[in-house]
Amino acid sequence: MARNTKREYIIKLRGIEKNGYTFDIANYLYNPSYDYDYPSFQKKISETETTETYSRIYYFKHYDGTGEYKEEIYTRQRNGEKWQIISNSDRTEKILGESKRFNLNQLLQYCEA
Repeated sequence: MARNTKREYIIKLRGIEKNGYTFDIANYLYNPSYDYDYPSFQKKISETETTETYSRIYYFKHYDGTGEYKEEIYTRQRNGEKWQIISNSDRTEKILGESKRFNLNQLLQYCEA
């Protein structure tokens, strides 16, 4: 899928906030990973003096046409850097639901739950 980077669509997504989840604009626009082909929403769950824990809800489409809504919880170092590489031991992933097509309203319902 080609990412929708139209100005009106990005402004619409930036204005959405559900249960503390906000649109992850930097990764959507600039990250080439397939994990960011569709809009994702993230929020900070907790933080300590050295680490920050985030939750990210997103949709991922597989090569065979199936897709899943997922929740990813990861912990990163709190050192002021915007981009970091997270190891698999600091990351967990849970499947919230399955769907063949992306639906923004469905994604926002998972953010509210």
